[in-house]
Amino acid sequence: MYDCTDDWLQVAGVPRTLRQDEEELLERADLTLVPSQELWRRKAPGARRCEHLPHGAWTERFVVPPKLRDQSVTCLYYGHLLRQHLDFGALNKLALDRPDWRIILIGPVQSKCDFPSNVELPGQVAHAKLAAWLIEADIILLPCVLHAYTDAVMPAKTYEVLASGLPIVAAPLGELTERFSHVMHFTKSPAGWADAVERALDQETPEKRAQRKILAEKNSWLARYDEFKVLLGNDKGND
Repeated sequence: MYDCTDDWLQVAGVPRTLRQDEEELLERADLTLVPSQELWRRKAPGARRCEHLPHGAWTERFVVPPKLRDQSVTCLYYGHLLRQHLDFGALNKLALDRPDWRIILIGPVQSKCDFPSNVELPGQVAHAKLAAWLIEADIILLPCVLHAYTDAVMPAKTYEVLASGLPIVAAPLGELTERFSHVMHFTKSPAGWADAVERALDQETPEKRAQRKILAEKNSWLARYDEFKVLLGNDKGND
């Protein structure tokens, strides 16, 4: 089995031998798994068998109580702070446009950044401890840059952030707009993030929060494991 999580051929600086190596993997593997439809379109032609199986989530780690709204706004992103996939320009613009907002970017800093003072960089946080930060957030940000690599990405955190129930503003990645337009808000321009956050918060309801949590629970890792067993032809519970 070949678990192809991203289109690594689109990453700058990868070894020249990677294309041939992956072609051989696709030909040899009895089953290739990909998390997005765009990645399936790219890899399926060269694979013996390619199946779309999105990332799941340890949903129980991300269940947090609703936060009481006040005049302040706290935005949260977690993941690698790397220019390869994260839109630093959009985050910088958001911080400048709303200097009274608290913007928390959790994760290892892998690209040089010089954000305004209302941006906090706590560093890497253990996966099991992220809920402590989610409790403080009003909204989740998924600010990816848009290019050939991210066009085939489904963020691994997708069902995690949905499990929190919090409103989400994301860049319009293909997999997200195709599958989650009913539970996420999208903006493309760096100048549009502040308005998108305000719009998402203004339109938030208990029903929308519940809808996100139900969707996440249907896509937990336990649920995904059942789908995986079916793909392997082992759907009768024989582990």
